[in-house]
Amino acid sequence: MFSCFLSQEEPTTVAQALADPDWVEAMQAEIQQFRNQKVWVLVTLPDGKQAIGTKWVLKNKRDARGIVCRNKARLVAQGHRQEKGIDYTDVFAPAPRAWYERLSTFLLKHRYRRGTIDNTLFIKKDSKDIMLVQVYVDDIIFGSTR
Repeated sequence: MFSCFLSQEEPTTVAQALADPDWVEAMQAEIQQFRNQKVWVLVTLPDGKQAIGTKWVLKNKRDARGIVCRNKARLVAQGHRQEKGIDYTDVFAPAPRAWYERLSTFLLKHRYRRGTIDNTLFIKKDSKDIMLVQVYVDDIIFGSTR
């Protein structure tokens, strides 16, 4: 029944989205998350500079039966318009890989073994105890027998 209150159609333009209260709510939720996570700071644009554009990605999320369970709005940067030599050092995509590589090197150096099936699982066995470290994206789960 909840799906009856969600927009069943995905808008193809921002104007269409802004005409539908469900999509406006989804877009406002996305901007609020930027504020909550403190990843968006509005600044004055320097003279003669043009901001990198943004684009709204508007998708319906469906459950296993194909029923719309959520209208999802994502505001993404159009990084392909970035000027060469400006802010190229502020690229964040490789950061998770670099972080993971540093962590895995540390664990292997401290006698953890990498899992054979899941290489994001690290295992350390002592005489009686086992320590597990599971890494998934930016989450780490620890488990031990002690």
